[in-house]
Amino acid sequence: GSAAGKITSSGTQDLVLDTNAGTNSSSITITDAANGNIALNTNGTGEVVVGSGSASGKITSSGANDLVLDTNAGTNSGSITITDAANGDITIACNGTGDIECSSDVKTSTTKKVYSKGNCVQTSFHSSLVFGY
Repeated sequence: GSAAGKITSSGTQDLVLDTNAGTNSSSITITDAANGNIALNTNGTGEVVVGSGSASGKITSSGANDLVLDTNAGTNSGSITITDAANGDITIACNGTGDIECSSDVKTSTTKKVYSKGNCVQTSFHSSLVFGY
């Protein structure tokens, strides 16, 4: 047929998708409520995997909205914000006295700039910033 398939809960209950009656199973929970969350719950050391394995995975916002990555629902957490818009910034924000740690060189093109806020940009014997790469 031409209609899309639909799975729904009966009334105002959450909708949970799992296998093996929920025993030793990851699950997807759609919370019933305005602004309800969709939880992807892995079992044990399971991972949420994005992409086909033969092409890059993609996570995007729906519409012209920023995309924010944080932990602990944003409480006591640093964040990465990708700002929506042409020429939009990518902001890496530490929480409290947290640092941004890089295990290799940080590179920028000759047309881009690195701005320092406080002691944000530092180099040491074991790391470097490479400009004009």
